[in-house]
Amino acid sequence: IVPSGSYQEKALKEVAPPIYDGTRILLPPPFSWGSRVSNSTNAPPNNTYPGFVDRDSINDFAMSLTRVMGSHTVKAGFYDQHSAKQQNRGNPFGSLNFGNDTNNPIDSGFGFANAALGVFSSYSQASRFLEGNYVYNNAEFYVQDNWKLGPRLTLDYGVRFVHQQPQYDTLLQASNFLPESYNISAAPILYVAGCANGVYPCSGSNRQAKNPLTGQFLGPNSTLAIGAVVPGTGDETNGIFQSGNGIAKTTYTWPALVVGPRCGMAYDVTGTQKLVVRGGAGLFYDRPSGNSVFDQITNPPIVQTVTVRYAQLQSLGSSGLTTSTPPTLTTFEYNSAIPSSAQWNAGVQMALPWSSALDISYVGQHGYNILQGQNLNAVDLGAAFLPQNQDPSLAPSSTPGATAVTSDQMRAIRGFSSINRTASWLNRTYHSVQLSLQRRFSHGLSFGFNDTMGLYDHQNTAPRFEHNADGSFQVRA
Repeated sequence: IVPSGSYQEKALKEVAPPIYDGTRILLPPPFSWGSRVSNSTNAPPNNTYPGFVDRDSINDFAMSLTRVMGSHTVKAGFYDQHSAKQQNRGNPFGSLNFGNDTNNPIDSGFGFANAALGVFSSYSQASRFLEGNYVYNNAEFYVQDNWKLGPRLTLDYGVRFVHQQPQYDTLLQASNFLPESYNISAAPILYVAGCANGVYPCSGSNRQAKNPLTGQFLGPNSTLAIGAVVPGTGDETNGIFQSGNGIAKTTYTWPALVVGPRCGMAYDVTGTQKLVVRGGAGLFYDRPSGNSVFDQITNPPIVQTVTVRYAQLQSLGSSGLTTSTPPTLTTFEYNSAIPSSAQWNAGVQMALPWSSALDISYVGQHGYNILQGQNLNAVDLGAAFLPQNQDPSLAPSSTPGATAVTSDQMRAIRGFSSINRTASWLNRTYHSVQLSLQRRFSHGLSFGFNDTMGLYDHQNTAPRFEHNADGSFQVRA
């Protein structure tokens, strides 16, 4: 169902495609046919409906004032930008697998035959159609002075004040995960593997998903539920906060105002403009890509992905094995810093014979607080080899880790799969020499050669975390 009042609804009503009935998008999900059918996946034609409708608008306003005061040229200016973006996220159309599966008790053995009978091995879909209304505002002010101290020396100096609002969903659908608020004792329980006849390792259909709290088995052909969430256990929003509810409406915060000083100079060594020395330095700030926050609206509690297995379309919702796996989260470091870059340069420009000019400069940059992707809930190194993470329902193997439990069962922050966080942790330093040679010929012809020689480029890798039994973690040494 398309949300009422959304841009998606407005666009669909205007275009009026045949797959839209005024309320719902009647579009089949992508089909999978299994290993016995070549080209086993087909999706609905993209020219019928692209899967999303996107509207972007950016409004800019800029003004500046310049005044000459003797040897000083003073400038001041203001810049404002407002961005609005409406776009749906997630996968509301789901996926439907008709593939042959020996664990499916009603499987016909062939994908096309299963489709004709309505038999599917799995059907997954998000619980709702989501559209975000993402906005941000930038407001910046600067003042600078160009001071000509004499016929040979000129100085430039100034400062820029930057207010950079985080981009966020004004519908407050987004949520963020705060690790310090996670409580392992409130985490959902996951199904484990067990042998229904009590004989380990299992044989045949005796290997089933088991509720570790009650010891109850889900029955034959339930192995795909191993590692899924046991319904009604724990808090599925453990450590999760929705926009404006216990956290800022922007889901994360950073400084409301930052200051970027800049300076520069030029000195004519000979007084004939044949040898000029230049240099400068400044501090700059960067706005991160919207992709770092767009998928926050697909986090719980606003949406849940449900999978039904081993049933028929005719009885969808009343039969089959229904599971909900630990969700993957898209998060942002809550107390973040604005991505920043200090840049500096120094060089010489000289006139050469034959109407030529040579410019040689050293250019350096140090970027810090740069955004970096991290997985807070990655499986720890070596976890699959530990005795406590081996699945007793599987026959022993000589291959290390071959009998390990599912990845979600080994994650320390139980109840979630990967927790992908964007954080301002990356630093990068770069040094280079840049060269430019220009030669002018007669009749408007010129020749130029430019080269950048990188001397040094170092940055840190993404941190690797190690976890404690209570779900807390630290950077691995």
